[in-house]
Amino acid sequence: MREPVPHSHSIHSFVDLPIIHLSICRYSEDDRTSRCWCRQIVTSYSFSSMRPRPINKPPADPQKTPSRRVLLAEDDPVAQVGLRTLLEKQGYVTVLAHNGREALARYHAELFDLVLTDVQMPEMDGLALTAALRNLEAATGAHLPIIGVTAEVKTGDREKYLTAGMDGFVSKPILPSVLIAEIEKLLGSSAR
Repeated sequence: MREPVPHSHSIHSFVDLPIIHLSICRYSEDDRTSRCWCRQIVTSYSFSSMRPRPINKPPADPQKTPSRRVLLAEDDPVAQVGLRTLLEKQGYVTVLAHNGREALARYHAELFDLVLTDVQMPEMDGLALTAALRNLEAATGAHLPIIGVTAEVKTGDREKYLTAGMDGFVSKPILPSVLIAEIEKLLGSSAR
């Protein structure tokens, strides 16, 4: 545990301190009982620029081939942290988009080897994102592998998502070995 930083230190003393965002919601029923829950997300901020620092780190072995780039489209903050951590531990450079519309903008601005998208998101869901990407690819003949992720799985969903243009599908809760196997299967068969 860190010791408290005295107030006399400059703002530069706080550059690498983690900040905890905490949201608390409460409600009452008949003014007799109240319930409380919270969700916390830990992230590091750089106070010098007041922007989140990128979490991407280069692979430990510089002799490795360049890292594959994954565009992660996920609206849930807890899932964002979990998926990003999992991918980066496997050596993937992960770029986050909070919804399909943001992911589409990132696609236009950067090159990616794979898209990992939540199926249900606000503004533009994973199916609409997949359709937009496949329409853009139709003109060039390119093909970017897309893996859909969702917690609500019904019989026939896998086939529905594959028919919609996704190349793979993983259900939540995500088993790391299943996700990594799906990614490696798709990236092993796609040209860089």
